[in-house]
Amino acid sequence: MGRDPGKSQHGRFWQVQNVKRQELVRYWVPLFGYLFFLTYLLFKSPGEEPHFFLADKIAHLGFFALLGGFWLRIFHPIQSHWSRNKCILVALSATLVYGGLTEIGQGFTSDRSSEWYDLLMDGLGGMIGGYAYFRLRQWFTLKHIME
Repeated sequence: MGRDPGKSQHGRFWQVQNVKRQELVRYWVPLFGYLFFLTYLLFKSPGEEPHFFLADKIAHLGFFALLGGFWLRIFHPIQSHWSRNKCILVALSATLVYGGLTEIGQGFTSDRSSEWYDLLMDGLGGMIGGYAYFRLRQWFTLKHIME
């Protein structure tokens, strides 16, 4: 009763697994790829860096804005019942946790140092990235509707 005799339970299971696999590839693989890249940049020995005022802080701001956008790209569609502010708060928290862990890790290396201002820029970058994600998403949605 209620079962379609033409479809087995195994067929439905693989359909669900296929959707999860597509979601994994679409959302999580780019995030983890970026996290590996960012971790490499944050822990590599400092080489020839730009020598202008606050270059390091601007780099933290930009890299973590992109990371905040990646987190929101995951949390917003998956948790669509969450409000926009809750999605931003969760993405910002994830960004700050990652930023805090990298700052702690940099404190144990001989070539890098850990600074509170870097963590502040990480959080600010995460907020900017979250705001930019929703603005760009809104802009692309409106552009698509108007065409």
